[in-house]
Amino acid sequence: MKITEEQAIKSKKKNVRIFPIYKTVSWDLLFYFPIIFLFLTQVKGFSASQVLFADAFYTLSNTFWQLPVTSLVDRIGKKNCLIIGNVLYSASILAMIFMQNYYELLLIQFIYALGYSIKGICESNILYDSLPVGEKRGKVFSTIDR
Repeated sequence: MKITEEQAIKSKKKNVRIFPIYKTVSWDLLFYFPIIFLFLTQVKGFSASQVLFADAFYTLSNTFWQLPVTSLVDRIGKKNCLIIGNVLYSASILAMIFMQNYYELLLIQFIYALGYSIKGICESNILYDSLPVGEKRGKVFSTIDR
């Protein structure tokens, strides 16, 4: 089904309007990281050094995923990749609740990094593509994507 130019413009305006709400809900890392640290140390019984190593493993995994994710986004599209990224991101957080050992945590961190990499590449690109082309496009983008 082919969409009209008018429908595309309405869709882009909607993307720009709801992006700050989406970003607020999906990027509250100041709240997430202390809670997950306490969960892993207090509930799951990992030592602080194990949790910090898992966080370092996440950072390395995130670096590893940058190039493959870029080619994946080019191949299947930003919208589809953003959906996949959010599903992986959410599934890894849910899996963290039910994990049984430390090796599962490292695997979950690897998958979590994949989801986060996909989200990081796609989100701002979708916003930028939704803005009207013009001289003020960059300024408007930086105002919305704080």
